[in-house]
Amino acid sequence: MTHLAADIRVSAVEVLSWLVDVAGAEVVSCAGGWIKTLNCFLSVLGWHTEESSKWSGNRASFGKSGAKGQPMVKVLAALAVFLQAGIGRPDDGMDDSSDEGSAMGVSGWEFPLCHAALHMVPQATAPFVHLNLFGQPRDEEGEMYETREDRYRVFVNRFLGAVQRGLEGARSEGGEVGRASAGVSKVLKEAIAYGPGA
Repeated sequence: MTHLAADIRVSAVEVLSWLVDVAGAEVVSCAGGWIKTLNCFLSVLGWHTEESSKWSGNRASFGKSGAKGQPMVKVLAALAVFLQAGIGRPDDGMDDSSDEGSAMGVSGWEFPLCHAALHMVPQATAPFVHLNLFGQPRDEEGEMYETREDRYRVFVNRFLGAVQRGLEGARSEGGEVGRASAGVSKVLKEAIAYGPGA
């Protein structure tokens, strides 16, 4: 996405958008998939934070001026899809089925199995990695953020201010870029409304 050639930047954005459509949860939760990709988006859009400013000096241009903002619209649409996959409203259907399954397994049982699901080891790849008992010092940028709450916390602490400022600027441009920024704003408002514990 930060390649020197404008056509390659546009192709990279299209591929990322497709990848998020196909495997969104895996893309945003893989090692480095959340922070590094957000830094890249902010660099391409010119919405710099301290982290993304080391990636590029200024906003990437997308080739000829005859494109009339089309590449920027693609980047904003890809950002909206990426944010939806990372911090968007969680799917209610999956949460209900897991609760029913755990409740069905212990229904009718008395103590000590009345709250068995609360006492079980979490079903994550590395449930106690947050303790960092045997690992090296943390590399926050290359870390895996598997849960929506972790991604939301990082987004609010590092990127929210820069994205909000960038969206204000994109909205003031108007036209197709302004409409594309409205899609990102909608995802952002839903994510903030549902907060970290949704």
